[in-house]
Amino acid sequence: MLETQVSLKRNPWDHSVPHETLFNIVSKVGESRAKHVEKLHERGEWPRDSLGIALMVPFAPRSLPAADALLATIAIGPDGERYVMNAVAKAAYHHDRGEPAGWGVYMDLAASADGDFCYGFSSMVDGMIVGASGQKEMQDACEAAHAAATFLYLLRREREVWMEGREERPRWFCNIDQPGETYQAMVAQPAIYP
Repeated sequence: MLETQVSLKRNPWDHSVPHETLFNIVSKVGESRAKHVEKLHERGEWPRDSLGIALMVPFAPRSLPAADALLATIAIGPDGERYVMNAVAKAAYHHDRGEPAGWGVYMDLAASADGDFCYGFSSMVDGMIVGASGQKEMQDACEAAHAAATFLYLLRREREVWMEGREERPRWFCNIDQPGETYQAMVAQPAIYP
């Protein structure tokens, strides 16, 4: 199997999914894609034996800078690191603009800024944006969609295990069963009238 390198950037589920578990989930995504890339490259369908992947936090709002929404990167194969930057650029474009990176590349050249990547596409599955790069563009989009679907399945399974491990169903997704800081701050806002 092709070598994979995972870089976990953040863990927004650290109460219910420990860092090591999340790293293992992302690693499984990388291994899954590595097997696929290797198989299709050996058959002559994929042009390269390398791929870069960038996964974004699935619930990150557009108002959050893309740099703060990057969940993890995966480098696959001998040149995978070379393609990670491209994958990050595709995912960031999609996050910031709410549309796949290919839009600005092919449909509206005014929508891409200096320094944006000149190729598309990214994919989104159930709100999770993923960029992939290293193959032809439609193949990259396919790999990105598979990576998102695999990640979400494995994450949901882990969170289900966390829920089942509680004595009773918690009201909030955290070990202390308290609302997040954002919700507490919203309720604490002063009224403007009366």
